[in-house]
Amino acid sequence: RYYSDWSSDVCASDLMPDVATFTVSEYRQDKQASVARDSVLFYIERALAICRRYGASGADIKTDGLKSKRGLNRRGAVIWYSFNQSVTFTFRNLASLRKEVTELVTIGIEVDQVRWRISEEGQIKRKLAERAMDVAREQAQLLAALLGQRLGPAVKITDGSLETLSPSPWGRIKGNLTGAVSELSFSPRVTARLMTDIK
Repeated sequence: RYYSDWSSDVCASDLMPDVATFTVSEYRQDKQASVARDSVLFYIERALAICRRYGASGADIKTDGLKSKRGLNRRGAVIWYSFNQSVTFTFRNLASLRKEVTELVTIGIEVDQVRWRISEEGQIKRKLAERAMDVAREQAQLLAALLGQRLGPAVKITDGSLETLSPSPWGRIKGNLTGAVSELSFSPRVTARLMTDIK
């Protein structure tokens, strides 16, 4: 018996992301607690209003609780108060994302990061894995036929991971946006290894 180890690399290129997630964070420090708190709440409410206007709602909005700290001097007296809060938004309408993020940063709201993903990533991986297995099997069958042998059952199968290749996402955004959603592409890749028993 001879064992032949075959592998196939199947890639689906030019897939466009259809979901974007980003976080808006606000931090303020002041000698007066009310000033710092009210400033954070003001900008968070403005961010919520803008994102809702562009379609964010329900489970697509995740708001962290308002956090606070106090600064003390050596005598234990409070010398400053700080407040911070963050909200994470998920958007499925990427056509308006550039306008939305631009509007946020224009009024002084800091967007921490924009992350991209494909909503049907699991189904895409399954289809790629099935295709990779078919290709590996076809290659093994071809070798077996050239040797005048028949292909035995698979004795070992390993499945590579789904790799998502794309340009770097937008980082922390404080000014004008660079790049566009249309310039991004994803190339998931699945590798299947099939060890066959050639009789």
